[in-house]
Amino acid sequence: MPTCFTIERVGDDGKDNAIRLSHFDGDLAPGATSTVIVTYTPSIPEVISCGYYKVNAQGGNELNFSCRG
Repeated sequence: MPTCFTIERVGDDGKDNAIRLSHFDGDLAPGATSTVIVTYTPSIPEVISCGYYKVNAQGGNELNFSCRG
């Protein structure tokens, strides 16, 4: 039975868009994988960007991750 997932950015004020994800949701069949492409495009030199994310899947599974550039 397939499951669907969503990715949400947490603790974000929306001011720094240097880190972007290719998609924020999808459906997965059992044993399948999904690749999320992370793009880092800084607009100000020498500034560190950090994004925190939460992946939620049906059934209550949850994964937290961060990206830093």
